[in-house]
Amino acid sequence: MNLPGPDEAVAAGRAVELSAVAAISAEDLPPLFRTGRGAESLRIVYLLPRTGTGETTRVLLEHANHLCRLGARVTVLSHFPRPDWSDLVADFVQVPFGRQLCQSVPPCDVIVAGYWDEIVPARRLGIAPVVHFEQGDFHLYDDVPADLRPVVEASLGSADWTITVGESAENALAERYGVFAHRIVSAVDTEIFHPLTEKPAKGEVLFVGWDGTASKGTDTARRVAKGLAASHPDVGIVWITQDKPVGGELGETVVAPPQDSLARHLREASVYVGTSGYESFPLAPLEAMASGTPVVSTNNGGILAYAQNGENCLLAPVEDVEALLAAVRRVLNDAQLAAKLAAAGLETAALHDWPSITAELLEDFRTLVEDLPPAPPTSVEMRIDDLEFDDEGDKSMLRELAQASPYERFAIPVSQPLHDEYRLVRWRVVAHKQGGFRGVGRAYLPARCESPVEDATYQFGIDLLREGLGDPAFAWFVSQCQQSPEGAQTVLGRWVLMSLIEAGRASEALDLALTFAPANASHPDYYLLALLAALESRRPIDVAGALEAVRLLGSGAHFDEWLDRPGELLVHRLGAQAAQLA
Repeated sequence: MNLPGPDEAVAAGRAVELSAVAAISAEDLPPLFRTGRGAESLRIVYLLPRTGTGETTRVLLEHANHLCRLGARVTVLSHFPRPDWSDLVADFVQVPFGRQLCQSVPPCDVIVAGYWDEIVPARRLGIAPVVHFEQGDFHLYDDVPADLRPVVEASLGSADWTITVGESAENALAERYGVFAHRIVSAVDTEIFHPLTEKPAKGEVLFVGWDGTASKGTDTARRVAKGLAASHPDVGIVWITQDKPVGGELGETVVAPPQDSLARHLREASVYVGTSGYESFPLAPLEAMASGTPVVSTNNGGILAYAQNGENCLLAPVEDVEALLAAVRRVLNDAQLAAKLAAAGLETAALHDWPSITAELLEDFRTLVEDLPPAPPTSVEMRIDDLEFDDEGDKSMLRELAQASPYERFAIPVSQPLHDEYRLVRWRVVAHKQGGFRGVGRAYLPARCESPVEDATYQFGIDLLREGLGDPAFAWFVSQCQQSPEGAQTVLGRWVLMSLIEAGRASEALDLALTFAPANASHPDYYLLALLAALESRRPIDVAGALEAVRLLGSGAHFDEWLDRPGELLVHRLGAQAAQLA
């Protein structure tokens, strides 16, 4: 048995975050008020569900970049790494999976949720209106599991304003959830996507889409490619995918290319073939049109926002391989038809430009903010004199967030000396607002207090550890596990492991850690304590995997308490001895 790997840690962190959404989705939302900052540039925060080269991400980043160019101050937050394939102008912050994305939202005027599961957490901040940018997914077009539907419905209904890219998504939102959206279509950056004077002599057929998403119809693409190999063996097959293939490569497979590489492939292709089962507003066919490449696609609904069968593209029914094959063969065999479709496609793409679209969007955001009621006069009492912030700029950010927050109390993570090198971090209320909305606002602005922990939930056991009484501490924490509800077991399990290590029973601690860890893969303390137990007992363990899991999680801020800076502590404690555990 080994510890959960980095991918399992990420999946567990995301699952905990979704569970938190489900737990609060039915609660009352706090009021919103205008900030009163006057005519300053709008501060907009985008919450990105992912940062790969998929269309959803590319559209959100185009919004962010063009809003910056129009004078807005834009910050992009995501759990995933900065998209190095994009020339991102906006500020970017990667948030570890061990805490909620919304807990890193800075003071702002508008929050844009790129996926439905971020709407409620962002809206419950109460500091700015939340705009949901709906680009379509399973919740609009497929069956939604019965236990998830109420969460999706509550989330979609919690947005202050909803925008979407196409008629199909607009209709699905209204029919399925009673949510009425404003349509903001997508566009093409013609500085990147533009035609060649002359196509390469060797023909290529281009597919775009990841086979890990069933709706992209990659099985259909494979069957079309097989048919083309029989009828046009000299024509190359190129497949652009945003992530590593799940079911094997298809022709020349290009994974997560940068924008300029994607544009080059679109320019050089003889035909672009879209095989999606459904779309809200597919961007790749429009980019193919801007690149002077004829488009053949399934009639996936969203493409009808700009596609006219027989005029600027050829359309076929979804999953109809023979109809798609026939259309692709027509374009490959008929140069006059290919030229006609390409010319009409260029005209279509020219009607969709980002500057005008995002200028309209910025005005809509401004109106949304200006329509908010003014904030009532309030006073905020801060209690931070004993704190030292990890980033000194966080102190002023805290003051602004606490003032903007509608809640009567506001909390941040504060670490205190615990035992030996360990420091314990807990959410601590540091601001009080008279007449505020009932509840506690939170922001991940870490601070340190040098007063030792004296008021922890399990203080008696902690005091035993401080006295070097590992065995009595172990017995006491085990008794607490037996008396406590399931929700407390994740926090208590850490103390059980620490007590065993303190008692010189590191091998037992490691066995127990390996048993506990799969159910607690979202808490970095389990990786930390397992590695320390392995070090003490001189037993092998996957050090690199555990360190990467700790790095990805960052902290245990999803929970009531966690150990401070587990990654730094591990590097310090393991040092040169890490190799002997590998």
